[in-house]
Amino acid sequence: MPLSDGSSCRRPQVSCGRSRIRCYCGEEATLRMSWKVVMFGRRFFKCPKMQHEQCSFFDWLDNPKCQWSREVGQKVQDKILKLEDEIKELKLNEEYLRKSLGWLDM
Repeated sequence: MPLSDGSSCRRPQVSCGRSRIRCYCGEEATLRMSWKVVMFGRRFFKCPKMQHEQCSFFDWLDNPKCQWSREVGQKVQDKILKLEDEIKELKLNEEYLRKSLGWLDM
């Protein structure tokens, strides 16, 4: 039985076993993870449709993280960004070397 606070919004039916969480469209909600600093790593359910077609369904799976978890999440996120920048730089260097050494075809 769906929970209701008396407003037009309602929480989908959630039960154990094979039942799935459904969005307001009736679709099986997708499980995602937040990458925002404040909520880093926290999982949530959202409508599976494309962004311009989604209903307003949103529901947290996890409880809020403690300060330590947020700090660790921020460090992980910073490291990921740094590594992505290093990969971009290495690709640019590789491209430069390939052009400079025109005979090298891989």
